[in-house]
Amino acid sequence: MIKRFSLLFIILFLLIGCSKEEDKIDISESIFKSLKDKFTIIKNISKMEYGYAVEQYSLQNGILYSTYYNALLLSELNYDFESIQRDKIEQYLVDFVSINEERLSVYDLYYVTKIIEILKLDNSYLINEILTELEKSKNKAGYFEDIHDKDADYENYILPTYYAIYINDFSKKNSNVDRDIIESNSHNFLLNQINNNEEITIQELLYAIDGLRKLNSHEIINESIVKKLTEFLSTPYLENEINLFDFNTRVLAYDIIKNINKNVSIDKDFIYRSILSFQNFDGGWNAFFDNFSEEHGSYLAVSILNKLGKKIPNDQILIKNTLKKIGLNGLFVPNYKKEFSFSNTYFVYKLNGFFELETDLSKNDINWVYENIVTKKNLSINSPIEIYYTLDLFDVDVNHFNKEIYELTEESIKNTEFNPHIVYRDYYLIKLLTKMGSRESINYSNVIVDKYINIPNSYDTDIETLSMLMIFLILMEKDRINEEVIIKYINRKDFIDEINKYEKYGLLLTLDVFSKLNYEFRINKTIIEKVNDIYKEQLEFYSKEEVPIYLEELFLLINFMGSNK
Repeated sequence: MIKRFSLLFIILFLLIGCSKEEDKIDISESIFKSLKDKFTIIKNISKMEYGYAVEQYSLQNGILYSTYYNALLLSELNYDFESIQRDKIEQYLVDFVSINEERLSVYDLYYVTKIIEILKLDNSYLINEILTELEKSKNKAGYFEDIHDKDADYENYILPTYYAIYINDFSKKNSNVDRDIIESNSHNFLLNQINNNEEITIQELLYAIDGLRKLNSHEIINESIVKKLTEFLSTPYLENEINLFDFNTRVLAYDIIKNINKNVSIDKDFIYRSILSFQNFDGGWNAFFDNFSEEHGSYLAVSILNKLGKKIPNDQILIKNTLKKIGLNGLFVPNYKKEFSFSNTYFVYKLNGFFELETDLSKNDINWVYENIVTKKNLSINSPIEIYYTLDLFDVDVNHFNKEIYELTEESIKNTEFNPHIVYRDYYLIKLLTKMGSRESINYSNVIVDKYINIPNSYDTDIETLSMLMIFLILMEKDRINEEVIIKYINRKDFIDEINKYEKYGLLLTLDVFSKLNYEFRINKTIIEKVNDIYKEQLEFYSKEEVPIYLEELFLLINFMGSNK
């Protein structure tokens, strides 16, 4: 069973060294709220069916591609964006189009235009900038070439040309911008592709037809096109190769010729059953019916079901989970195949308590984690730390991991490296061995300590500051170091300079270790104040809206803060 949330503050109080009244750090309500909001976003992005995943640091801020497909998806689900959501996205679009110094992709300009359309943004300035940028991709022959398709075959310009026509058509109908960048030779280019390009794909053919219709071209559907689409729709489904791209192309093709060739049909029931059977737990789909949802697949599935006049199953669940993918910058983050992380599940549980949020871990979550991770001992290379977290979350006897702890100990004894990663693992390993309490485990812990016993006697070693502070912690665990040695090391003049050399995780970990030492020893007050100043700088930095942070980094940041909110 999981321990009560009320224990969190006791645990934090014991873990950190900021419990002394004179060392307390006050933070503003705005910073606390910013970190709380950021935590909520990150945990939403990391949520799995059970527990939480390894977060993608680079994917905490959303991107244009994912925002485009999620906006399409939510539009198909009849979701109305809130004004604050629309404002953030609009500001991003303006910056993306007007500040970007490089030539923009036609695809990206199309995504921007579609988002403007879906969100009903009234921004003539933005439309004008899009048209200006789009003209850079226009060829004298009438087609548009994307910057990513410089070496493409002539036929491959169908899609960017269609996008350009769509943008131009939207501009004329929905803005005050009096410009028309499409010329008659664009019409001739598409018509030539339809009639003379024998290698044109069905999807390209459908884009070309729609583009010509937007140019008010009549009598596009000739006998050759009807024959090609009929043959395509007559192709049988291959059970092991079905996907949403094929389903969508069939539905669109059928819609074009159903009134021309009355004998053609599509198996709507088969498409409907297939889509329903491959819906994932979060309400979404994968375009190739894999077991994790992604934005393109979810949009295609919902769009097809709407075209078929079918009810969307679990639509409210899908809306809820889609909105959870809004990143720190207000855009939607890409979907990715998630890998379970016990550590992150632990951090979310602890941080929920600190921020006074209800836990997202249901009984099913807890049971799954216990059965699949704890019982099966399915832990990562950081096992000493994860075992320690396990004991904190569950009523599990430390000897449940007896074999694993001893194997890790044997490995530690052989390893003579002193980098922070190794020393940090050894620190938790010693705590576990001590908790085991047997004569053998105590002897083992003493052997590990013996690796470090002589290191603090000289400052001329190559041991970096963070490793040295961790070594102090290890020796403290067994009362094998003189307090004066630690005080002398920390109170030296270049100590703060050494701390400032670290960045991000290394700096936060250094602050956390320092706080544990500060709890035990009489460190110079000036040093404490300077360390606190560094911490405040980190608070300011990480509270900025678009600055990503790992859950472990946030956990360390909060650890240093302690119960001071």
